[in-house]
Amino acid sequence: MKLTLVLKGDKEPEVDFGGVIRSLMDMYQQGPLFAFMVSIPHCMFVMTKQVCFMNDLKPSLVKVESTFVIDDEKKRNEGKTVIQKVVVSIELQGLSLDQTKKVVDEVKEDCPVYNSFPEKIEIVPHS
Repeated sequence: MKLTLVLKGDKEPEVDFGGVIRSLMDMYQQGPLFAFMVSIPHCMFVMTKQVCFMNDLKPSLVKVESTFVIDDEKKRNEGKTVIQKVVVSIELQGLSLDQTKKVVDEVKEDCPVYNSFPEKIEIVPHS
């Protein structure tokens, strides 16, 4: 099973979860699982904005899409939600693919969430 969250915007991104748009704060208040799941792309969103600022890059839109791959067997047999991996795609509208790749590389270096779980999180530039 896969669950996808998309954060996009500026200072206070909106969250698209299954076609329903919610505020970031609303998603954090939905309970521990949603708070955990939204915290991963939120950290990468903030780090992406910071890296762009530090490198004087000005994307017209920052979009971070996180797809959570859930262990179907554990969910079905034990009722447990176990995240096998998270694939994060970063889109920087108005920047070239090469610029986006450089930003992604810096996010990988600096993001505390990614650095805590590099075996579970994959960050890629949106192409």
